Amino acid sequence: NVIESIVGGIQSLANGLLELGKNSMVVAGDFEALVMAINVFSPSLDETYRRVARLRELSKQPGLNFFDTLQASAKLQAAGADFRMAERVVRSFGNALAIAGGDAHRMDLVMLAVTQIATKGKLMGQELRQLAEHVPQIRKLMLEAFGTANSEELGKMGISGREFLEKILNLMEEMPRATNTAKNFFVNLADTFKVAMV
Repeated sequence: NVIESIVGGIQSLANGLLELGKNSMVVAGDFEALVMAINVFSPSLDETYRRVARLRELSKQPGLNFFDTLQASAKLQAAGADFRMAERVVRSFGNALAIAGGDAHRMDLVMLAVTQIATKGKLMGQELRQLAEHVPQIRKLMLEAFGTANSEELGKMGISGREFLEKILNLMEEMPRATNTAKNFFVNLADTFKVAMV
């Protein structure tokens, strides 16, 4: 009975280590893919690592996590934004998400709407509604920037997606910063463990 208990404990430990190893490989593979996506838009591998380090620091802010920050930056750059613009977008929308009680897991949905807005010549109501669903402050910012929060009226004004984002970002950067919370502490702690796996 004692031997069976010891063998069972050893098997449980071995299974746990095997699972940890598998998870580490998945995390390392995901990280490598994201770094290589950032590298596509970087002039050198050294610059890529500097950018990844900057994104790591940015990801510690409320509303963000490291892997989603890397992914958002890569997607925005693939859509035509330069690194600094991608950094501004991630910082501003992450902050707005946190202020509205959202978290990093919604960032992917916000970035989908933002990249669609950035790549389309004209503003579409669907993307603006999707954005407003996760970042409710957007309507107030639209009113302040353009005098309307109606996508049809914005379309009639001839406002491009890039112009829209630039004006909204300028206003978002004036918003108060979200405060650090226990929730953000645990997100950062989880990121630390994930990064340690790489």
